Amino acid sequence: MIKTAWDNRQICDHILNTNFPPLRQSDHFDSLNVCISQIREGITNAIDIGCCKAEFSDAFPDLEYCGADLPHIIENVSKKLRPKNEYIHLNASSDSMAVVSNFDLIVMNSFLSEMPEPLKTLHSVLVYAKKNVIIHRQDIIDGKTDLENYRTYGGLETVNTLINSVDLDDIVRLNNCHIAMTLDSYQESNTKKTILICKND
Repeated sequence: MIKTAWDNRQICDHILNTNFPPLRQSDHFDSLNVCISQIREGITNAIDIGCCKAEFSDAFPDLEYCGADLPHIIENVSKKLRPKNEYIHLNASSDSMAVVSNFDLIVMNSFLSEMPEPLKTLHSVLVYAKKNVIIHRQDIIDGKTDLENYRTYGGLETVNTLINSVDLDDIVRLNNCHIAMTLDSYQESNTKKTILICKND
């Protein structure tokens, strides 16, 4: 199993010392909000996989929220910043994803992009998805699905995944789902996408 910066417990202090705008005030919120508006009448709860600071709970306070992340992230970041939320410990590389079947919406905000085996992880999520999945801030490309190195919080080295659009379509169809919407996550980026995936009726 490939270890990334997120497996390094030191990342927690680096995350807490950043001053990025909160999700609702970020330059990528609009695309996420459009997707949620599209399905809002059909959802009551959401699980935020790779929740980190759990800012999604502030951005959409009317949804019943559960954050999911690695144990050290939950205990040293999520609970410190937003202790009233519900959380579960989840290692998406090794744990069953069955828990996601309890939620109308599965959110992956800059999460799939950090997974060393993104197609395998997405398949694991879609197998159990109940209704809707949003992948936010994911590089979708015409070239080969691949990994590139980059530095995240505190300059720690990790991976960024690049997913081929055909590979994405194949995984979605394999799991009896369809892509309902694809938007640019940022106005200035042609590859970072926000994707709404829905289960077929």
